[in-house]
Amino acid sequence: MFFVNREMEVQSAELLECMAAKQPTFFGTAISQFAFEVLIFKASATHVARTYEEREAAVHLVPLLPFLSSRAGTCNRKTHRDRLNVALRVVNQIPRNMPIVMTCTCVMQKALFGDILEKMHAFSNIVQLSHSTRPYPRSVSSNVIVVPYFSQSQNSASCANDGLIYWRGSPTVGNRNATRVRRHIMSYHMKDGFDVFGSDRTKCTDTNSLCINGFGAGRDQLAKKIMRENMSKHEFCLVPEGDSPESSRFADAINGLCTPVVISTRIPVLHSNVWRDSIIVIEPKTFLKLSAADVLRQVRAANISCKTRLQLRHETSANMILHRLEELVNKSSFSHVQSVVG
Repeated sequence: MFFVNREMEVQSAELLECMAAKQPTFFGTAISQFAFEVLIFKASATHVARTYEEREAAVHLVPLLPFLSSRAGTCNRKTHRDRLNVALRVVNQIPRNMPIVMTCTCVMQKALFGDILEKMHAFSNIVQLSHSTRPYPRSVSSNVIVVPYFSQSQNSASCANDGLIYWRGSPTVGNRNATRVRRHIMSYHMKDGFDVFGSDRTKCTDTNSLCINGFGAGRDQLAKKIMRENMSKHEFCLVPEGDSPESSRFADAINGLCTPVVISTRIPVLHSNVWRDSIIVIEPKTFLKLSAADVLRQVRAANISCKTRLQLRHETSANMILHRLEELVNKSSFSHVQSVVG
């Protein structure tokens, strides 16, 4: 059972409402960093494992939305700093022997929290849910539970079984090794079994008018939405690294019931039977030696069913993570050992 502080719940709900009024298109854009924080908060409101009696709870969930808060500015006469101070005060009131679960997935956590970050470090009972580990003390906590990268994409209703491998994206990113992988992907353009096109993240133009820049947004706000819709129409989706190992493309593939073909050893692939049976992983060094025909043969040989893809999507849902929250925290908190869902 988990407990959600009422003041934090109201503050987060007001923040979502304010942001929707200020920037109506914000939640429809390609920005993905905030998605996990928002979806966990929404799921917590009506979750079966939630209790309104703190003494009955095993875990205290603090629904802080720092990434969204930093961009919302002043809402209901509260600034971003005001909202962080409320969170700090709430955390200070929680018994030190109760695990405090906080969501903060943004890469630049120090920039988000400022001097409050150091104050958070005083609480050894904070457990952070994040889609990646970050070096402590530049993160909220040294106790990190790695959870799947989330996106705002709509769930696909059915599985595609066309046997095609899909890719859209920039051939060049900040990471040199990731760029080599992406350029090798581009060599599969026009090959049998592949639907591959690249886009220039600087000039932001391509032959399909599907243009993605370094902020995940194209010439119009529909660019990434179109890409997600296309992913759901294909059976396999390539997921290489970008500037960093994390990729919203991973979550988009899972939500779209498109089997992720992960070309990385660093993207968190969670330790469970469902993940092992649902995701194809190819090491980058191996991938660079494979022809298009080799990759197509290997991917199709995996024979991943629609039922398995549906199970994968279910396991990565916010509701499922909340349902397993007590178990996850028990495995990770107070041990200073980073762990993963599964």
